[in-house]
Amino acid sequence: MCRPRFFWWAAVLQVQTLALVTVQTFGRTVVVLEQAMLLAIVLITNAAITMTCSPVRFPLIMVLEFLSSAVLSLTVIMSLAFLEENSSSLPSSAAVSGHRSL
Repeated sequence: MCRPRFFWWAAVLQVQTLALVTVQTFGRTVVVLEQAMLLAIVLITNAAITMTCSPVRFPLIMVLEFLSSAVLSLTVIMSLAFLEENSSSLPSSAAVSGHRSL
C-alpha cells in the first residue's frame, strides 16, 4: 500500500496513534479547553505529515485520510464553541460528569 521508499511509514502511523492516545490518557488531568486544543494540534500535525510525505501509492486513499483528519479537527474545534464558562476551568473528567470538587 505504501511506496517502497516509505518502508518506515508503519512506524510513523504508530507514533501518530501513540500521540492521540497520549492526549486522550494524560489530557484528562488538564482543563477541557486545553485537552481539545492538544487534540486539535495532534490531528492537524498528523494530517500535515501525511500530506507532506505522500506515502500512499493511491492518491484517493491519501485524500480520504486527509479529509478524515480534517473532519475530526473541525469537530474538535467546533466543539469549543459549546464549552460553558464554568466547565472550561474544570478537568475534563469533572466537566463530563458534572461533579465539582471543592
